[in-house]
Order: sequence, then structure tokens, then C-alpha cells
Amino acid sequence: MDFYDSIAEYYENIFPLKPAKCSFVLDNIKNIKNAYILDIGCATGELSAAIAESDHIHKIEAIDLDEPMIKLAKAKYPSPKIEFSVLDMTLVDQVYKNNQFDAVVCFGNTLVHLPDRDIIYKMISGIKKVLKDNGIFLLQILNYEHILKNGISTLPLIDNKAIKFKRTYTLGTGRIGFDTELTLKETGRVIKNRINLYPLVKDDLHNMFLEAGFSTIEYYSSFNAAPYTGSHIPLIIKSY
Repeated sequence: MDFYDSIAEYYENIFPLKPAKCSFVLDNIKNIKNAYILDIGCATGELSAAIAESDHIHKIEAIDLDEPMIKLAKAKYPSPKIEFSVLDMTLVDQVYKNNQFDAVVCFGNTLVHLPDRDIIYKMISGIKKVLKDNGIFLLQILNYEHILKNGISTLPLIDNKAIKFKRTYTLGTGRIGFDTELTLKETGRVIKNRINLYPLVKDDLHNMFLEAGFSTIEYYSSFNAAPYTGSHIPLIIKSY
């Protein structure tokens, strides 16, 4: 996890929490009292901390594989409602009980860091096990069907007072290369990384959800629940 180790300190400058993301979660649990939530790929914990302020939330298990991220989360967002842990997302059904959670959240394009379809399906099946019978799985990845079809090799530049963050893809068959260049404006330091991602497409993902036992799958183009059209980079999913 060298990539996330190197950017952990600057993560919230790169990906500050947007109100729509928080609202998307809270809108989908508003009818649940004392909700028990699992936040997979929680990074530095900003989303968990924000939704924990809601009276609907009883407890959040917030996990990430990157130890520096979790260390920062514990220091920055101490809360009796949140338990931050270093954990591999493919092990959730081994660590947590069946029917434990009202909702599972997995944002930040986390899912496609897994290496292949079999492991992704194992994770989705595990999530179904730890969800209650009426539990909700909220997922966000990128729309790789759109990216591959249109040969999109560069994602929008993230540029603010603190950082500049460039993101490019090396497209091909199988896993795709994801190259990043983070410039820290205060010092001029440049941090470059490459990781490989599995370009999961909507139809394949849909089949995995059905195979895992989810009966209803809804797709959106944004956290504002805008309709899915296919011609957009974000891919937001609600399944239950």
C-alpha cells in the first residue's frame, strides 16, 4: 500500500468530503433507528465522522487496509460511535457476524483495487452475509465501461490551494495502470505513484450482485442520485 502510505497525510486535501456524499448515505438510512454501519475503505475517516453526527447512527465500524490512514483517522476523529480498524475488505465476513449491519458503505473507487473478478465477487458475497435482511449496500466506483469505450486516459485535474493532483490511465486488456502525480504547493515536492486497478464494468458488477443474493440494484451518475445514463465517470450503486 505504498501509494496510500505516501498520500495519507494529504488525502483530505486531495479528496475533501463533499456534502452530497454524506447526504447520500444519510438519506438512505433515514428510516433506520440506531443504524449500525460498516464503512469499507474509510481512508482518514472524514465520511464516518460526518455521518456519525446523525442521531440515526448507533455505531460505525470503519476499516481500511492502510495503517497510516487509520492512524490519522483515530487521531483526527475520535468518537465513541466509531471503531477504526486496519482490515482487508475481503475478510469482512470472517471478522464480523452474519446479519450485523444495517448498511455497508464502500466509496472512493475502493472495490477495483482488488485484483480479479473472483476476489471482487467474494467480497460482495461477504458483504451480503454481514448485512441484515433489509440491509443496504452503497457503492461508488468509476464507470469503467465509459472510460474504456471512449479511451479516457486522463481524469479531471484536482487543483486547489494546497495541492495539484494529476491522474492518468494506461488502458489495455486486464488490469489497467493508474498513475498519479501529487504536487505539494507549499514545498514543491512531487510524489509519483502507480497502482493497478481492475476495470469493473456495470453489467459484470450487476451479475455479481445478483449472484450474491441482492435482488434490487439501482444505478446513479452522482451522489445527488442523478439517473444513470452511461456517459459519465462516476458510478454510484445502491443494492439491497
